Amino acid sequence: MAEMMNGFIGIAIISVWLGVTYGIPTYPTPSCSVSEEIDSVYLYSCIAILNKLTIRGGTISTIDAAAFTGLSIQPVANYPEPMGQLSFQKLTLGSALPATVFSNLGAARWIKLENIGLTSVDSSLFSSNTAIRGISLRDNAITTLPDSLFNGLDGLSELDQSNVPWDCSCGNLAFLSTLRKNNINVIGAPVCSTGENADNYYNSSCVTNSVCGDTPGLAIGGNCMFIGMLIGLIIIAIGLIFAIVALGLTCHLRKKIALQDPKRKKKAPPPPGSNPRNVANKGRRGSGWV
Repeated sequence: MAEMMNGFIGIAIISVWLGVTYGIPTYPTPSCSVSEEIDSVYLYSCIAILNKLTIRGGTISTIDAAAFTGLSIQPVANYPEPMGQLSFQKLTLGSALPATVFSNLGAARWIKLENIGLTSVDSSLFSSNTAIRGISLRDNAITTLPDSLFNGLDGLSELDQSNVPWDCSCGNLAFLSTLRKNNINVIGAPVCSTGENADNYYNSSCVTNSVCGDTPGLAIGGNCMFIGMLIGLIIIAIGLIFAIVALGLTCHLRKKIALQDPKRKKKAPPPPGSNPRNVANKGRRGSGWV
């Protein structure tokens, strides 16, 4: 079963297995037909640019790494709702998604992989999608996500992980810390496969709270030396070192000067048994003293 796609393509919805395709006008394209066996090179040479592509239902035994070569999914400015969205929904995958399957979709803003039987996600699956704003992995049997999955996705603001049964261990939930650090909004409360709240598990079992809290400082035992205090102590220590060095140099210079100047030599003490007063007055004339 197939339909002809003529003239304009803006949204394509492909019901896999049934092979039904239709389009909503936005972009002019040559006429092309889509049959049950979709050849990516032929199909995308006809379409070229899509505002939204949804692949829903049925079974896909394998997806080639170059499946989207020649296609651009991006927000179409003159479309009522510019999206740039690729969606896989409610279908069965016969094999894992190739790590580079989305590498040609650098302009896509949203990628949704919902209820398609995913059990794992390669760390580089979205590495080329630098314009992406949202990812949905909801309703899949994923147990963990690589912590490096979000590297380079500076514009990512939303992750939908509703109904994903996470394997709750500190290593498997490390990505939660990355999501918080990058201010990525998480849709749906993360839940362990045991039913426990994954956030609560991670915070209580895996996060070590510093006595300094969010304030920069140095934790010493059970106390925190804040960065301002630490800098102040360092300045005081440096000042004391300079003061000790200066004092040592001053004493050394004074001693050196005293040794070099004979006028500053001390007078010899009076001989034993002499009267210091008489010695001091010796040589005085006409003093009138008896």
